Amino acid sequence: MKVIDMHLHLDETIEGDSKVALDFLSSEMTKEGISKGLLLHLNTQRFNYEDLGRELGHFKNIVGFLNINPMDKDACLQLEDGVRKLNYKGLKLHPRLNKYRANHPKVKILFKKAHDLGIPTLVDAFPDGKSLLLGDEVTQYGELALSCPDAPLIVAHFGGHRVIDMMLVAKRVPNIYLNIAYTLLYYRGSSITGDVIYAIKSMNGERIFYGSDYPDRGLGETLRLTLDVFDKFNLTSDLMQKVLYKNAEKFIKDFIK
Repeated sequence: MKVIDMHLHLDETIEGDSKVALDFLSSEMTKEGISKGLLLHLNTQRFNYEDLGRELGHFKNIVGFLNINPMDKDACLQLEDGVRKLNYKGLKLHPRLNKYRANHPKVKILFKKAHDLGIPTLVDAFPDGKSLLLGDEVTQYGELALSCPDAPLIVAHFGGHRVIDMMLVAKRVPNIYLNIAYTLLYYRGSSITGDVIYAIKSMNGERIFYGSDYPDRGLGETLRLTLDVFDKFNLTSDLMQKVLYKNAEKFIKDFIK
């Protein structure tokens, strides 16, 4: 079955620069039968975003999103340069690591800038103790999406343990897309895994993507475990195809230049 992985990072344990890490990732994707991947740059990693952006042009199976902190004074300029001078095809927001709320006015400004540049945005929405103590709420992601309703927003990790709330918001906010990266397997053995499957079925598989969150979890292992969960919960072939590649294929065609 065809697979598109909509949540990847570079592996910092790989010795060498971004080209070496990209080469390794690309070969791993080919080995595991993953036809295309969405690579999320992280401004907390050691890889220089300019070097990475230049190298991305050599990898047809990898689409790169640039991580920018909206609190930076030159955030909009960073994004514009990343899109026009480098090879980034989207914006990555990480409220949890960069310590801001997803509905902050400066986040909305950068989100609108991404739309003006014709690129989609992905925002991390996995709640850990630190982000919850900072006041992270599901409604903040809906508010961000509604601030620019024509702009596609991928809400990553399906909101973590708040998957049902995130599903309900997504049903009312049509420019929200979701991925199951990390969440589906992190909560194995709990009721949350069943909630993810319930949400996929409830949304008829629409606007939901597969993701591995590599290298936190291996590409092949994550795919195999995900398929095991799908089988255990009797997910239909049609829904599996939507989540594993059809939705992502359409998203990339519609929004990635």
